[in-house]
Amino acid sequence: MTIALRELLNDPNFSYRLDEVRNVLDKTQASVTFWGTRVVRVNGDNTSVILDRLAKKVVETSIQRSFSHDLILSDRIAGLDITNTLQGFYKMTDQEKDRACFLTKLFVYFRELSFAVVTTRKYIEGFKPDGISFAGCSVDFRYFCNSDYKKQFNCDLPENDDNAEQSSLNSWTIIKESVIRDLWEKSHINTGTD
Repeated sequence: MTIALRELLNDPNFSYRLDEVRNVLDKTQASVTFWGTRVVRVNGDNTSVILDRLAKKVVETSIQRSFSHDLILSDRIAGLDITNTLQGFYKMTDQEKDRACFLTKLFVYFRELSFAVVTTRKYIEGFKPDGISFAGCSVDFRYFCNSDYKKQFNCDLPENDDNAEQSSLNSWTIIKESVIRDLWEKSHINTGTD
């Protein structure tokens, strides 16, 4: 049985079901409605969810789980995959919007008109005002404090390491996505788990 995306989105335990969310998103596509709403639809299903609502839930999850110190490596990988998928959905719907009729373009413009400096989309995409990196969603899935790092990799966070994009941010370090994926692969091979 396929879990409905809307069911997952409304689940109070959404933040602990990242692997399921990633699997469902692998079977989805994004589009723009005539009325200018960006939606995500599971292939073969008539129901849809609003892309910004899904992205907001992922952003909230990334913050909550990072700072509660319970993000295990597989959840970090799932979160990074979900973030990359959402970034792709925004790009895909931008292209669709560009090909849409004038009215749809106008509806999108008014729907997305915001005076906020950082919107959910900008957060997902890793907003960089004036070249200063903003802690985007994928970054939150990459935050490690020394105790989390030690628990998962059985060693201290390296100081001044090339694997860290940003040195300590209030005792947190941002580890490059490629390094996290390599560590995941190594732990997978060593344990023989999925």
